[in-house]
Amino acid sequence: MYVFFGYVALVILALLAGAYAGIYLGSLVMPEIKPVALHSSPNPARSYEEAMVRFEALQAEEMARRDIDEGFVFFHLC
Repeated sequence: MYVFFGYVALVILALLAGAYAGIYLGSLVMPEIKPVALHSSPNPARSYEEAMVRFEALQAEEMARRDIDEGFVFFHLC
């Protein structure tokens, strides 16, 4: 009876090893994933107050579009 469980464990181990080897070999032939070009125009805020003005403008814009539900805003910046 113990021999039977040994064979079952061996079969399960062989299936897992085969799946792992298949995934690994499949990853070797996968095409390279190219990142999408991101456009950036850095314009950092010069002060905390300027940053807050920008943040509040973005938040108001999203509220106007109804992208943000006021019930889910868990923070209040002072």
